[in-house]
Amino acid sequence: MSIAIGILSSYNDGYLYDYNRYSGFKLYKVKAYTQELRMGVKKIWEPGSHVRPFIGGGVALFRAELEAEASNGMKHSEDDTGYGIWLSGGVYWTLGSSFNIGFELGGSSGKVTVGNEDIDAGGGHFGLLLGYHW
Repeated sequence: MSIAIGILSSYNDGYLYDYNRYSGFKLYKVKAYTQELRMGVKKIWEPGSHVRPFIGGGVALFRAELEAEASNGMKHSEDDTGYGIWLSGGVYWTLGSSFNIGFELGGSSGKVTVGNEDIDAGGGHFGLLLGYHW
């Protein structure tokens, strides 16, 4: 078993149209950010001299932020933190004596409250791995 620590981040933006019978239609430019700090363990198998499958998991700390700017220039932002779990697995190949290349597939789940809504700040991911070990 090995100790595993990871940092992930995501960002997205777009537009939201809202209708209120008192104020009519409003257009908002919305930006959303999430950050995730993962801590846990990873098991790496070495069935051959160059192939290394692995699986990992642990706890995750989340931070989510939502920023909205109305068409009239008014701005509003909210953020929250929460915790949850993460799991991942993959395989990498060692080229030469120390260079690694591979892929990882995984996901995380954790609740945060933004805009009076409980949302899952985690999600799935697919990553390519490049690394060096000694």
